[in-house]
Amino acid sequence: MLKEIQIKNHEPFHNCVLKDLQPVNIIVGPPGSGKTRLFFLLNELKAGYYDVTLKFDTGEIVKLKDGIPHELERYLSLWNFWTPDMELFKYTSAKAHQEAFLVFRAMFGSIKYWSRGLQLFFGLLLALYNSEPNSIIFFEHPETNLGPREITQFMEHMRLVQKEKNLQVFITTHSRDVVDLARPEELLFLKDGKCYKIDPSKIDAISDSYVPLGDLWSDGFLEHFIV
Repeated sequence: MLKEIQIKNHEPFHNCVLKDLQPVNIIVGPPGSGKTRLFFLLNELKAGYYDVTLKFDTGEIVKLKDGIPHELERYLSLWNFWTPDMELFKYTSAKAHQEAFLVFRAMFGSIKYWSRGLQLFFGLLLALYNSEPNSIIFFEHPETNLGPREITQFMEHMRLVQKEKNLQVFITTHSRDVVDLARPEELLFLKDGKCYKIDPSKIDAISDSYVPLGDLWSDGFLEHFIV
């Protein structure tokens, strides 16, 4: 697990030190602050990094990284629980050129006809359940096209899988709902080319305020407590 990241003289970062990294890290900052750039830089390390790309170009075929994970049966059972209207949701698998694919079919049509939000929610959860133990996984703005209920479900199961697989998770977000579901020590702030965290001595006071963390962040209140 990464404990500290230091970036110098790489736009937009001047001297950015991300300290005391947690198993789950929620990265916030205004547009142009470097959230996506941070992911690109970490990707260049290539060490312990798990790259997940899910595409729905063909509508029904999803390519997995290495074979069919044993967690997939559990994942599909959960998926059917979340979407009762997909009770007849089934899958088959085939191998071509040593690459595994899952072919999904549903009574109401192929994946390409699903809503964008449903496709993204499906992909986020599949990425979690197809991740390798002890790996690092990144989610860029997972709240895109998702409602509050789906964001909550994603965060709940992200924490469940993170603990089970000993993952380190990095999430960038502009969502108050995502920040609401974070812990104060997990927040990373990017601003003016530098990186900040909430002062550890202030965490108890913030937690005892009983004000949702997302409200404190969106109102700018948390910026008074970052170091």
